[in-house]
Amino acid sequence: DSSLKTPMSQVAAALRRNWIPIGCATTAAIVGSKAYIYSQEQAEIEKAKIAAEAAKKEEENKDVIDLAKDWLYDLSESGTHFLNEHILENDEKNEGEVHAESEEETSIFDGLKSILNSTSTPTNGKEKEPEESPGIISLASSFTSLLTGELSEVEFDTMINTAQNLSQQGDVNETKSTFELINLFIDKQEEVKTQFLKSLGFIDLQSFDPAAMFYFLEKEDEKKNPSYKRRKHRYYDGVDVNVVNDLNDALHLAEISYLDSGEEIKKKLDNSPWELAYCQVESLPEQPSHYLAVKKGQSKWTRTLEVLIVVRGTKTVPDILTDALLENVEYRKGRAHAGILRSGHHLVEKHSKTMDDLLNLSNKSKVHLTLVGHSLGAGAASIAGMEFHKKDNFEVEVVGFGSPPILSKDLSEGTKDYITTVIADADVVPRMSAETIGNLMLDMMEFDWTPKANRDIKDALNEVRKSVGLLRDKDVGTVMSLVNSGFDSYVKPHIRGQSSERLDTVLYPPGSCIHFYRDGMSVSGSYVPCDFFDEIDVSRTMVEDHFMARGYRKIFLEVMREYMEDEHFRFVAKSEESQR
Repeated sequence: DSSLKTPMSQVAAALRRNWIPIGCATTAAIVGSKAYIYSQEQAEIEKAKIAAEAAKKEEENKDVIDLAKDWLYDLSESGTHFLNEHILENDEKNEGEVHAESEEETSIFDGLKSILNSTSTPTNGKEKEPEESPGIISLASSFTSLLTGELSEVEFDTMINTAQNLSQQGDVNETKSTFELINLFIDKQEEVKTQFLKSLGFIDLQSFDPAAMFYFLEKEDEKKNPSYKRRKHRYYDGVDVNVVNDLNDALHLAEISYLDSGEEIKKKLDNSPWELAYCQVESLPEQPSHYLAVKKGQSKWTRTLEVLIVVRGTKTVPDILTDALLENVEYRKGRAHAGILRSGHHLVEKHSKTMDDLLNLSNKSKVHLTLVGHSLGAGAASIAGMEFHKKDNFEVEVVGFGSPPILSKDLSEGTKDYITTVIADADVVPRMSAETIGNLMLDMMEFDWTPKANRDIKDALNEVRKSVGLLRDKDVGTVMSLVNSGFDSYVKPHIRGQSSERLDTVLYPPGSCIHFYRDGMSVSGSYVPCDFFDEIDVSRTMVEDHFMARGYRKIFLEVMREYMEDEHFRFVAKSEESQR
């Protein structure tokens, strides 16, 4: 047939290179080859189809290759229907024409079967482990179903998700971070719903579609670009580069708290200025893991005893989301995060007597207490710092990294003299409270993401058409008109109407807040007010930025390497400096 522009040898070669996904080649072969549909092999295909359907009932969990085979057989009848209805209806010259098969055309079916079989069964005869399916296989299958009018709502959702995956071609870590966050919200939907029933029970969360988050992220990317970030920080004081060195030392102490045993923590502190005095590795609800150390070589002539408490944070972001949904309670004529407040009080109750004993043994009059923590540990350290600060014989300094919002605005501003909270760019945790999560859900439920999804589907379909060269422009138009009908039927009715209804943010990160942000050229840092973090900053790095190595450590290195004009700069621990 003259419409078969691409020789089968080229299609087969492309398949062997894994350049053209099997699903695309299958669709192209069926939709593009009129000779095949009207060939004498029709009866054999029908038999193969019946056999494949029977096998499918016996084995539910087929791998991608088996599904591709079944699809090849199943589409023979529907492909004929599509060609008759959409391609041949206005093609009068083909009416009644008898199609002769060339040797190459006859081999299309057998050639594809051969490629599929060789892909699924290695030469040693052992079954090959199932591999992750190329996203375009699923997408091509959805396209074909759509063309034949067989696309269900579930299949439509699958097609949207696949198109999203195909369009997500950015940095590997950023991509991972994005989908970590989307999966996080999906996994925690029940907890989010429970909190909503308390504060926003009138909102129907059934209308929330995770696909909205994917495209909402893209919208926020477009808005919150480097120019936007620089403008937001324009009138705030910058951070001195020497502060970064001190912050990095504190970050190192926080990293040590995540070690698995007291022996490991002691070994890490051996070459540091600190001597381990107490360690609790296991954490319990509202009893965080932490360690206490006393500074080595303190002079007996000084009036203060230097003591360190480092509090470990929660190791997983899903647990942080769970804790973020806890209630806030009254505290010092303001509000505080209920669970973290109890965690901080636990630290004070546990070590108050210890501090008094240390003071008596050292014959000193005051304790200079430094508290350090990351994530929930930063929040607990801040509460403990507030409690110790009100004691006459304590001087307190707190350094926290990625602390959750734990205090109402007035309480947070009242601790700026002795609490420093460091926030890495889009770190989601310092912005994550019941109210900000609720507001984000509302934003996404009101966002019409269908134009962006329409674009992704059209791009993917055009890629199928260009790669194989058999589908025509009008076929793409036919698919897209049906896609738009799917959006009208399945998606748009669930998009919430625009409203100004939002929750007031109650809790903020504590103390003096230092925000490091990517400015388009490098990383900059500014002192910002606590209410700077009154909404979740939806970004591809919002999860990544919360971790110490992938977030805070990486940002500190970028700051110093830019300042020192040395791409190989690394921080030198104080223990290494003392050995030089």
